[in-house]
Amino acid sequence: MDSIIIMQKQSNLRYESLDGVRGLAALMVMCCHGFGHSQTLLDHAWRWMLHGDHGLFIFFTVSGYCILAAIESHPQQSFPTYFIRRCLRIFPPFWASIAFSIALMLLTVLTGQRQIPWLETFPTASQWLHILTLTHTNLGIGDPYNGVSWTLCYELQFYIALGVMLYMPRRLWSWY
Repeated sequence: MDSIIIMQKQSNLRYESLDGVRGLAALMVMCCHGFGHSQTLLDHAWRWMLHGDHGLFIFFTVSGYCILAAIESHPQQSFPTYFIRRCLRIFPPFWASIAFSIALMLLTVLTGQRQIPWLETFPTASQWLHILTLTHTNLGIGDPYNGVSWTLCYELQFYIALGVMLYMPRRLWSWY
């Protein structure tokens, strides 16, 4: 019984360290975006030191490892269960970020701090469908409310590809 508890604690420690790496990678990306459009020497130095574009690659790599570990920890789960779990991790926070962005945009318009040409920026019903299902990047549709959502589109595609490969019956892999 004690060995099971110790193993669980060690496992949690391992993920805590990975959370730290993911947090650092996210900070690198955020700093790159924050300082990327500035023209002062200090801002260029920060961007050069932090290499935010590399943070994205680190984040994707660590996330890939965590996804494989999650699959390994649930060896009996089916593809639909796996995919629903992945979607529940992506879509609710994404939809909340869209709602927050729209609320913030409306607040700036209502307070007179910003003028937004609504007819030019408001997505059509078809575009909304693609934005809210994270298929917009594949079709070249921009997300006017959360421009960095393109990363989630690729993350979702990775989940699908990985799930199909790992849950596909072995007999279909006979060529490998």
